[in-house]
Amino acid sequence: MDLNLLKQMFLDDLKEKITVLEFSILEKNYEEIKQIAHKIKGNSAGLLLNYQEINEIGRNLEHAAINKDDSLLLSNFTNLKVVFSKIEL
Repeated sequence: MDLNLLKQMFLDDLKEKITVLEFSILEKNYEEIKQIAHKIKGNSAGLLLNYQEINEIGRNLEHAAINKDDSLLLSNFTNLKVVFSKIEL
């Protein structure tokens, strides 16, 4: 499979996850946040994409959800949106 196609699929999926994550954070649905963050963490490290910064943010989001740390959730979510906006194919 073409690497650019894999990247596009990853980015499309990440865009969806960001939308769901935003609502989950607003609702303080920590279990759902943890699950989404775990998927972001795993997907960003796999598929030969190696989006290390997104992987780290996913790890931080997962940790924040486990600890119900709202300020860490918000700062990492904001960071995720910024990093996502700068990704190019």
